Amino acid sequence: MKIILTGSTGFIGGEVLYQCLKNSSITSVIALSRRNLPDIVASNPKLKVVVLEDFMAYSNEVLQELAGAEACVWSLGGTARKFSSYEENHKVSVDYTLAAAEAFATFLAPQLDKRTKFRFVYLSGMMSERDTEKKFWYGQDTRKIKGEVENGLIECGTQHQDVIQTYIVKPGWVLAKGNGFFSNIMGLSISRCIRVDELATVMMDTALKGSNSQTIENDSLSSIELGKSHGCLPAPKLRNGWPLGIDLLLQIWQANANDRLMDLFMFHFEDVGITLEQKFLGTVAFGTIAPENLEAILSTQFNEFSYGLRRQIFFPLLGDAIFTQDGTAWKHSRELLRPQFSRQQYHFLFGESVYSLLPSQEGQGLKFAGEFDIAQDYIIKQFRLLDLYWFIGGRKFREACKSVQAFVEEMIRRRQESTDRSQQKADRYIFFDAVAQDTRDKDELRDQLINILLASRDTTACLLSWTFHLLVRHKHVLKKLRHEIDSIKPSEAEIRREDLKQMSYLTNVLKGTLRLFPSVPVNTRTAIQTTVLPTGGGPDGSSPVLLRRGTNVTYCVYAMHRRKDLYGDDAEDFRPDRWEDRDLPLYRNKTHAAWGYLPFNGGPRACLGQDFGLTEASGAVQETTEPGLDGLLVPPQFRRPENVQGTSEDDSRDVG
Repeated sequence: MKIILTGSTGFIGGEVLYQCLKNSSITSVIALSRRNLPDIVASNPKLKVVVLEDFMAYSNEVLQELAGAEACVWSLGGTARKFSSYEENHKVSVDYTLAAAEAFATFLAPQLDKRTKFRFVYLSGMMSERDTEKKFWYGQDTRKIKGEVENGLIECGTQHQDVIQTYIVKPGWVLAKGNGFFSNIMGLSISRCIRVDELATVMMDTALKGSNSQTIENDSLSSIELGKSHGCLPAPKLRNGWPLGIDLLLQIWQANANDRLMDLFMFHFEDVGITLEQKFLGTVAFGTIAPENLEAILSTQFNEFSYGLRRQIFFPLLGDAIFTQDGTAWKHSRELLRPQFSRQQYHFLFGESVYSLLPSQEGQGLKFAGEFDIAQDYIIKQFRLLDLYWFIGGRKFREACKSVQAFVEEMIRRRQESTDRSQQKADRYIFFDAVAQDTRDKDELRDQLINILLASRDTTACLLSWTFHLLVRHKHVLKKLRHEIDSIKPSEAEIRREDLKQMSYLTNVLKGTLRLFPSVPVNTRTAIQTTVLPTGGGPDGSSPVLLRRGTNVTYCVYAMHRRKDLYGDDAEDFRPDRWEDRDLPLYRNKTHAAWGYLPFNGGPRACLGQDFGLTEASGAVQETTEPGLDGLLVPPQFRRPENVQGTSEDDSRDVG
């Protein structure tokens, strides 16, 4: 669709332009302007800037540029104080607008398909007044001028009703986009307000699809109306004791310092509900552990959510790659990396070890691991501050990120300059080499490799650590696992993927571990448009919940995996046989069965390395749990002396 815009250098018109350039349904944008737009905007291939000296007259040349347009969003004008005189205000706000509507109705609209009417969307204001005789003690010029435009557009729409539809949008107080502290304060203290990005979306959608009402009042613009149409009810609120939810931040810091953060999140969901609203440093956000909501966020409503602040927070370390991208860039990265994870043989990332555990041999490898940990620690802390993430950072963080990137760049250089590549074993697959074949950009190669390193390093290590932690505490599980491995593993030959696939109990052991201790226990998404979560609102938690554009939603897989209504009364116990129980509550609901167990995310962003990670972990576990290797699982130096009692039941049970 081709669309005409005005006021593109202004606060609201600029946001309309931004929204239109992002929208895939809009193929061409013509911006009418008195001056050229900045190069960074004008260079967009979808945009054509037509400079008009006089908005009262449209030459044949200009009309040819506009031909084929099906709609116009008119954001030109403003309040009286913007102009030097009433005459200037009237000319720009009234004369220009009505001249354009008449020209478009006369010359552009008749050229369209007879089934298509040209849509003219005018930005007015909530306080406009169409009664020219009425007197006001404030804002009289602005209110009456906008009312005069509205009267003129209604008349134009009536005279040309066969070819044009005129729409009048009347917002109240327009706030800056975002969902940060100051916007929330304004939104709470001023009635009938709307954020500029929400307003721009409504105007663009009206240009694309029309509206049931010619005049769209402020109350209809509000996201509350969307909520009413879907039957939304408020989610239960997490109680705050201090203003702006500062106490929640302190709880999180204290729980994290005591290694009890997941326990805190569990308590919140158990105390309030499986979907909850919280105020965090003045910003409204939501948390959920409902499979129905995760399905919506990650799959059925995937295009309505993005990573939000994740890009800004992760960018110093990860750069521009798959874990910091949305949209087209993300699709490119996923297609670049997908083939590397579809192979049946697994590999080195860089072609050699970084020796991060051997400080005496490779000091740089140990430094790299340390700097990587420092950078990750800062990023985790930044995530907890949401919009105020920039409070945490500084020189140490920046230097750690630079050190990680420099190390990877050196590994790339060494690999590219390697003279013995041809001497590598033919069956050894190097991830770096495969990705390097598909990209010649060194920065992109570096960033993608760091992203893969982040995804694969700690996740697999956590899975193995928790698996061994649980096995040594559950002797009967370890015994059963060893029996299965011994009955399937070939006596002489190396174990194969096919052998691992047959080890169903090993699979259940890993699933049980990932259920209790998912490698990514908490994740977030941000609504990129005002939307609705399927469930979590109302007294019984079954009603839809309204999410305003820019709202952050946290989903806690750790807490969801321990819901007793999904996994039974023993949900917090390690029981691999659980997965063979056909009466497991999880299986009674199709959505719960598909989205109630989610260690590898789901939907279009499901983990590319799922098969690789599970195969890697399966191989390591079967090798380490062979009979006669008890010392690897329970090192002698950590064996409990016989005359010392356990400090808790969990500390002493089933230790083999």
